[in-house]
Amino acid sequence: MKGIHKSAWLLAVGSGLLQVLVFPRPNLTWLCWIALAPLMYALLRARNADASELLEGESDSFLAPARLGQGFLLGWVSGTVFYLGSCYWVYSVMHSYGGLGPVVSVLLLILFSLYIGLPPGIFGLLMAFAGRARHGHYPPAPGSYTHMTLPPRGPQVSSGVSRTIHTK
Repeated sequence: MKGIHKSAWLLAVGSGLLQVLVFPRPNLTWLCWIALAPLMYALLRARNADASELLEGESDSFLAPARLGQGFLLGWVSGTVFYLGSCYWVYSVMHSYGGLGPVVSVLLLILFSLYIGLPPGIFGLLMAFAGRARHGHYPPAPGSYTHMTLPPRGPQVSSGVSRTIHTK
């Protein structure tokens, strides 16, 4: 997207890669404490500031917070990279058990990652909104990211049998 600084793209992709490294194969669990930091920095320093922002700004940086669409896009890219790296198994399931060809399996993995990468995009939009408010207060970002990416909890009833057992 036009106007997003190259370093913001690199930070967003890097954040997605750091999130992948937390998972069991690499098992670098200590990275969970810093994996979102590059994305948050990218959202708060995503684009070149225009002259009016520099004149009225309190910051001496030439980079400004992302606009809402830019924040969504950076978060979406980061989330898509994360899910491409952590849900690699979708390819083998579609190919081995689904009987689909390799090209179709890769396309399904990409579409799946693009879709499931939307909640981090919404997180990026919210962080961009908070960053542009200029109040100096940001939402509890890691907690809101976790809330955005976890599925809602509800009754996990899979059949009438389990419902009958739990009600007696």
